[in-house]
Order: sequence, then C-alpha cells, then structure tokens
Amino acid sequence: MARVLVACAQDGRVVHTGHHMTAAQFEAANARYAFRCSACGDIHHWVRAEAWIEPARVVRAATAAPAEAE
Repeated sequence: MARVLVACAQDGRVVHTGHHMTAAQFEAANARYAFRCSACGDIHHWVRAEAWIEPARVVRAATAAPAEAE
C-alpha cells in the first residue's frame, strides 16, 4: 500500500496524511479525511481531488558477490 500525501494548508510542504491505500482504494475514496499535519501541527482535512499517492519506490536487489576464480 502507498502513503497518501497532501500539501500542508499552512506552508505548502508535502506531508503524509497517515493513510495508506492501494491505487484502487485511492480511486474509490469519496470521503473527507482528517489528520494532524506533521508540518504545522494543525488538523487538516483532505479529499481525493487534493491528494495523491506516493510514487512506488524503486528497490534494488543486492548485487551478488563475484564468483570465486577456480
């Protein structure tokens, strides 16, 4: 699941709402959600139209150690 992000209403910084959703859940979201903003400390509300889900992070596989010479 991805984090739901919005811009802080006070200073515009991108903050995590505390909600995690799949892309399908996010597209179906039709409620007004509340959260305490980590940037300014106020309670903010968000709806899907003003939020987005965090892009997937690229996770690199650890590179294998080189094979020993025979």
